[in-house]
Amino acid sequence: MRSFSLFLGIFALLIFSGCGGGSSGGDDNSNKSPEQIQTTDGATKIINGKVVDGELKDATVFLDVNGNGKLDSDEPNTKSGADGSFNLTISKELSSNTSYLDSKIFLISDGGFDIRNGDKKFKGRLKSNLHPNVTTVNVTPVTTLISEMLKAQMKDGDTLKMVESNLFDIKRQIALVFDLDIAHLNDNPVKSALLGDSKLLQVSLTIQKSIEQLAVATDDKSEEKAYMALAKSFNQNSSTKKFTTLVEDSFTFGLNNSLKNEILTNVNYIVGNISSLFLKYTTITDESLSILSSEIETNISQNAVTPMVNGGQTSTPPSNSNIPSSDKTGNGQTPTTPSSDKTGNGQTPTTPSSDKTGNRE
Repeated sequence: MRSFSLFLGIFALLIFSGCGGGSSGGDDNSNKSPEQIQTTDGATKIINGKVVDGELKDATVFLDVNGNGKLDSDEPNTKSGADGSFNLTISKELSSNTSYLDSKIFLISDGGFDIRNGDKKFKGRLKSNLHPNVTTVNVTPVTTLISEMLKAQMKDGDTLKMVESNLFDIKRQIALVFDLDIAHLNDNPVKSALLGDSKLLQVSLTIQKSIEQLAVATDDKSEEKAYMALAKSFNQNSSTKKFTTLVEDSFTFGLNNSLKNEILTNVNYIVGNISSLFLKYTTITDESLSILSSEIETNISQNAVTPMVNGGQTSTPPSNSNIPSSDKTGNGQTPTTPSSDKTGNGQTPTTPSSDKTGNRE
């Protein structure tokens, strides 16, 4: 019984962290268990990873210790490198902070430049939740949605065990909506695609491009507020709903309803167009990924309607013919026959043959 309890504890920790991340130098921690991760000098801890929409260079990465959503002078911060990598030093004092130990502090990435999209400026903000025993972290649109869903549920008295339980339920819901493997939601989507599994990247791009549309309907064009509205929609609704329906439901959480029709038209176009492009680029390489990113931007700019506060539109809505018949799910990816368990419902998730460790930095 004791061994079984220990197994459950280790499994819950792996689900919590996803064991994702990337190293920008030094030893690669991505294949190590939390017990193997070393701190420096016994006094500080290094959090390393990557910021990925495409990889974002020159992004400001910081630990939001006081939860105000702003970088304060006493908070650990750094800049991401040319490949989106970062190293963030956490003091011994901070790593003993109760909020940190209860996983109530979030890692935030602001701005940066997308190296997969001609160094285009990234105007948004991405987040990832932190577990006190995990130091390798990816920051992506998927981890941002997870973090906002978790933040919306979080209460002052929550313990680490409560946070872990909530997080598992959140990840299970996202895995069901998008037909993803729950064990790999925190992976680097670009690396996964280059290794032959592009589903996570397809979903990640679909989420971010949809958020950019929803941001227009916030009072200050905030992608962060758009993520929060979508997160509340996910939290409130069943995992059997399509992504496009969840986007529609997010308008009940403070978004400008006069823009609803135009934005939903665009999101439906985005879902279908990205799905179509991933059918076109069946094998993702560094070269094809840059072309893919450029095509997504061009297609959206040429075919999406322009939301206006009065509910009007300045261009013709995209035809339904642009949405391939193979994508009827509205969930941001080409439907596949689900495996026996991708949701964490009582069975151990399968690990793709391209990655036997369960870690994609």
